[in-house]
Amino acid sequence: MGMVEVRPATDDFYREVIKQRISHKSKNKGLAHFLKVLANSGSYGLFVEVNTETGSKKTKVSYFSGDKKGKLESAYTERPGAWYFPPLASLITAGGRLLLAMLEKSVADRGGTYLFCDTDSLCIVGLQDGGFVPCAGGQYLHKGKPAIRALSLDDVKSIADEFNQLNPPWNEVRCARCRPNGST
Repeated sequence: MGMVEVRPATDDFYREVIKQRISHKSKNKGLAHFLKVLANSGSYGLFVEVNTETGSKKTKVSYFSGDKKGKLESAYTERPGAWYFPPLASLITAGGRLLLAMLEKSVADRGGTYLFCDTDSLCIVGLQDGGFVPCAGGQYLHKGKPAIRALSLDDVKSIADEFNQLNPPWNEVRCARCRPNGST
């Protein structure tokens, strides 16, 4: 879009896309979302791209699904994309799952819990000074009611700092409450 010059011979295109996404996250959410999709499709999606084609006549197609395999007639076929390579795609997703498991363990080791997680994030339950949060089914009793333990924001920042050691400097993990400008 004429905003950033990228020289393919010397610059890493995806690194620049991620840097731009981070810098536009609070300013231009539409652009930030587009850059996220661009980075994900190029760094992962290309390796699992499958294009559906509809033919004018049915042909025999082989299938395999769990315990079942066989052949059937179909007018639809799937052709792998130019960069199709599922082993690499599976390593990308497996690496992400490994990082999430490491993050879950870091939270559990400090006695905390999390509210939810996504493919690339974990929402840790935290309070300024830590403590307990009422929660049906929680593993603790606090003031006679079930509760979960919230980590202190210092604990959450400590976890983020540990994970930053695994990140390139242009993709820092940030605690939502610990961002330098105070934005969430």
